[in-house]
Amino acid sequence: MKKLLFTLSIIATTVAAQAQIVINEIMYNTPETSGGSGDTEEFVELLNTTANPINLQGYTIKDNASPITFGNISIPANGFLIVAKDSTDFNTAFGFYPHAESNMTLSNGGDYVVLKDASGTVIDSVRYDDVAPWADEADGDGNSLQLCDAANDNNNGANWGISQDSAGTDVQDPTKTIYATPNAANNCVAVVAPPYPLYTISGVNSSNSTTGVADSLNATCELRGIVHCVDFDNDAGGGYQVRMVETTTKNGITVYSPIDLGSYTAPASGDSIHVKGKIVQFNGLLEIEADSASLISTGNSTVSAVIFTTLGEYTENQYVTLKNMFVVDTSNWNTGVGTGFTVRITNGTTDTFDMRVDDAISLFNRAAPAPTDTFSVTGFGSQSDNSSPYTEGYSIWPCGDLAFNNPSVSVQKVFTAKNILKVYPNPTYGVLNVEASETIDHVMINNMLGQEVMRLENANSTQLQINTNDLENGVYTITLMSGATISTKQFQVLR
Repeated sequence: MKKLLFTLSIIATTVAAQAQIVINEIMYNTPETSGGSGDTEEFVELLNTTANPINLQGYTIKDNASPITFGNISIPANGFLIVAKDSTDFNTAFGFYPHAESNMTLSNGGDYVVLKDASGTVIDSVRYDDVAPWADEADGDGNSLQLCDAANDNNNGANWGISQDSAGTDVQDPTKTIYATPNAANNCVAVVAPPYPLYTISGVNSSNSTTGVADSLNATCELRGIVHCVDFDNDAGGGYQVRMVETTTKNGITVYSPIDLGSYTAPASGDSIHVKGKIVQFNGLLEIEADSASLISTGNSTVSAVIFTTLGEYTENQYVTLKNMFVVDTSNWNTGVGTGFTVRITNGTTDTFDMRVDDAISLFNRAAPAPTDTFSVTGFGSQSDNSSPYTEGYSIWPCGDLAFNNPSVSVQKVFTAKNILKVYPNPTYGVLNVEASETIDHVMINNMLGQEVMRLENANSTQLQINTNDLENGVYTITLMSGATISTKQFQVLR
């Protein structure tokens, strides 16, 4: 993803004042041909909605990158300030120089723009996109995104439209017209967008077994569930990173926003929330980038953790427990330093995992030295794999302290393969028979790389027949879930 990187060259100054500023117009993908040098007329326009000039000394503007600080530059009363990528090409296209120049590169697939004052308070923010409810005409057709009503929420895609005012021609391809109104009032053409369709978390959770790419990537939808654990983005600047779980299936997803949305400012375990946004993957981890989050009720029951012996695609965004673990290298235990630390933990076999201790949990402030006893850890399975295929980098993020030398962690038993689960014939040449002494809720089958290749939801039976004709020859692991219990066993497919 391209990032918004500002190296500002300041041009104007006026008297400082505190007031309201909104992000008012965004040109993120101009219509030059593929041989062009890269959207050189890109710009962001800020609007001062008050009758007094506003000095931006110490203000910052950013997307997901580190913030860049403004120098002594001001916006006139009821006026505009333009930050452009290339002042020369901007002047060629629009006939005047911008107020500030930067080397910004706004993502053509959606990005954040966040403005904060000198104290770090969010003044305004926008997460634009090129899918509904945002106008896709702004993605390469020459139209800027324009705020329709500066008095209403400009983080709502339905409050944005496009410009159809001809402002000149593209510098890289003069045969193509640019439609925008920089440094002038918007003439917004509203785009009628369909509502966010309601999906289940299970419905967006599947991924390609080879690449690890989510099948629902870039889908815009509404998801509903119960917040579990803590807000892992608990800094004073707002925003959240929480795990939301569908209690009927125990499937989860990460909810991410760099800012607080509406009145939902303090996520807590047990919150029932409705989230509207876009399905994305960050380093392989499935997330919904939230456009809105509504609190429905508090104090709801949460699911019990499921005991796993390994981590993989099947534990991503799942509430899990790993038992009988210990720290591989205690010198990496950096209690109370920074925003968190990562240590390697193992169960004494060849299985070794990352455990991320975030500053949002009590374990972060646990007094030194590092734990040397064996422990159980309960938290959410995560992933950090920055390149495709997304099939590595699995980890656990604890929700609280560790349970030392305590076999009775607050989760239920694990199936024992020898007397609870039967899988036959093994090897199988077509149909695999599965029998368990308890009702099977869900089934996952993974290959030896940990990639999920098959999933059955709501089985509701103690006996199953699974058609393996779509599986290649090889060894697989079948995982059965029943309430808070789990069983795993290997089987082989032969043709």
